[in-house]
Amino acid sequence: MGNNNGQRRNNGNSKSKSKGKSNSNSNNKSTSNNNSNNNSDSNSNPSSDYVDLIAARLGYIGAIIATIGDGVAAIAAGIALRKLEEASLAESRSEVDQFRQTENIQQQVDFYINELIQIRKMIK
Repeated sequence: MGNNNGQRRNNGNSKSKSKGKSNSNSNNKSTSNNNSNNNSDSNSNPSSDYVDLIAARLGYIGAIIATIGDGVAAIAAGIALRKLEEASLAESRSEVDQFRQTENIQQQVDFYINELIQIRKMIK
């Protein structure tokens, strides 16, 4: 079968041979067009690769900055939490101190009331 195909090609009329030649010429033209396209692609491809590389680097730098920003935000939240805890603790200490002072004053008032009662009893 392979030989028959080859013979048919060779035994064809001259029109088909000229078509083959014109096809090969058009193939050469399309190949040269493809080569010029490939050349332009290869010329633009490094530029595109360079742009892609820059974009990737900028993305990486942006991610680093965002990560640092998140870290700073976490530190700020920790500082704010600590301040709130200290304020709450100071407030509760203040309340405890006020309660102790109130108890102390109440004890002193009770003591002076008892003293006055004793003085009254002595006078009567």
